[in-house]
Amino acid sequence: MVKAVRQSGLPGPPDRSAALRKKIHHDAIPNGFDEKRSTFAQYYGSTQLDASLLR
Repeated sequence: MVKAVRQSGLPGPPDRSAALRKKIHHDAIPNGFDEKRSTFAQYYGSTQLDASLLR
């Protein structure tokens, strides 16, 4: 979305969205990524594979 707004001039708050994206990334990687299996988990603290990755 950030890229689309910045490149095509679509309406939206790209700076606010980029800041939120960075905040989510800094939360999701340490809490939702299973380094042993090199994949994302269903939820924080889970070892179950995130089903969205199966597609």
